[in-house]
Amino acid sequence: MAGFFVSAPVLAAAPPDAESASLPAQSASPSSIQPPRILFVEDYAGMRSLVDTMLESTFEVECAANYQEALKHIQETPFDLFLIDIDLDDDANGVDLLHTLHDHPTHRDTPTVACTAYVSPDERKRILNAGFDGYLSKPFRKERLVSLLWTFLS
Repeated sequence: MAGFFVSAPVLAAAPPDAESASLPAQSASPSSIQPPRILFVEDYAGMRSLVDTMLESTFEVECAANYQEALKHIQETPFDLFLIDIDLDDDANGVDLLHTLHDHPTHRDTPTVACTAYVSPDERKRILNAGFDGYLSKPFRKERLVSLLWTFLS
């Protein structure tokens, strides 16, 4: 069985301390030294830990275990992107959270990416039609996750 391997560079933001140390103080601007802020909403603690570890060197990640925790985070913090599990283990699901975000004045235009184990073409279409900007099926590799997030942050 023949196969092939594709390799592509992934751009990563430098940690703020490393970047600011390499730039003269007068040329450093807040936007050039702050990594993008992402809220990852996922009910499974193992997945929250895995994604946090995958992204910690590139993004500033906050995690929420459910809809209610996510609401607390969005009231306190501006985010650059939301990564949301569809099947949250509470009364509200990821689509419900998406609609809440679209109604929120600060976050209505913030990119949202669904992160889900629903992988059928019909489910993907349903999720994107609900209003998500992107779709990521589980399981996934770090490179795919980072590349997809940068697509919406660029």
